[in-house]
Amino acid sequence: MNVLWVPIFSMRSYADGKYAILKDGNFQLTMARVLASNFKSITITVPEESSDFDELLERFKGLEAVRFIRARYGANAVETREQFWKENYAWVRAQFEIEGNWDALITDITGYPGKGPVVYNFNITKLPELNRPYIDKFFETDLKSIEQSLFTTVINPRQREYILEVRPDLIDKVIVDTKCAHADLLPGHKVWPADPKMIFWPFRISDKAYLFAEFIEAFEELGLHEDGWHITITDPNDTLAVTRPYITAIKPTKEEYYRILASQPVIVMLDDIDTVLHPGTIEFFHYGCPVITFSSNLIPNLNTIPDLRWLRKELEDLEYNGVDMTPFVYSHGEIDPLYNEDFLNVTSN
Repeated sequence: MNVLWVPIFSMRSYADGKYAILKDGNFQLTMARVLASNFKSITITVPEESSDFDELLERFKGLEAVRFIRARYGANAVETREQFWKENYAWVRAQFEIEGNWDALITDITGYPGKGPVVYNFNITKLPELNRPYIDKFFETDLKSIEQSLFTTVINPRQREYILEVRPDLIDKVIVDTKCAHADLLPGHKVWPADPKMIFWPFRISDKAYLFAEFIEAFEELGLHEDGWHITITDPNDTLAVTRPYITAIKPTKEEYYRILASQPVIVMLDDIDTVLHPGTIEFFHYGCPVITFSSNLIPNLNTIPDLRWLRKELEDLEYNGVDMTPFVYSHGEIDPLYNEDFLNVTSN
């Protein structure tokens, strides 16, 4: 079976407008599932304007069944959802529906306008408890896409719960799949332990869901900088506006990034795990990093705080606890029960 796989991308530099493919969580999830599939060949689309295409090709040069092709993506994820199929439908239709070069389309991008076997991966969808108009505006299209699909995966159980509240008739179409990282993509490293007074912040500063401004305010109010605590950020989309003496910005390669995680630095992650599960979050726990989060039903983390006023106490009482990653990380040689030729063939029929 030959498959066209179309991820969505959101990790774009505000400095030059180019996408950073290898730093994108959606792409990490895509590659985890690609490695856990058994398709004969997989063609994966990536943005035309990217800063690391050569590094991408080098990193995955050993995957003989996989090839990457450039496609026209929008300036951001919202524009991509709005424009991708308008911009790319002609050539996709020609090769998929007319020439038959692909047997199935797997895509993160809602609203494919054509025919043929389609699987959707919706890593983020409307939830009534969250105010995300940039996501909510696509909900009706998402529901029609689910209806059209062979099946649609969501990454959080809460997503499926809400979709079925609105459209209970889609119960056989929506599947929760929390596996979003792959052991073969997470290299093991023997490195010196991280600086015990360093907090690693590898998130986008511009994404308000991570509460960077609130974190910095609490960091200073609690006097953590006066006690020698400092922060290392990656600022992956180049949006840091105000610097501080205790903040160091770095630009690691993907390999360097995993070396940092292997050193088990302290990470403060303030996004809501139960409504948006990131592959990056799973990588933190895979490497055994002590991750300070708000409470979560999905991941049984021991280092949780009710709010940022408890940050100092949690830093003093950190536990390097092991979390069972089996529900979230593919093991070597594991085949996903959804992304395999037999399941797609049966579902198509």
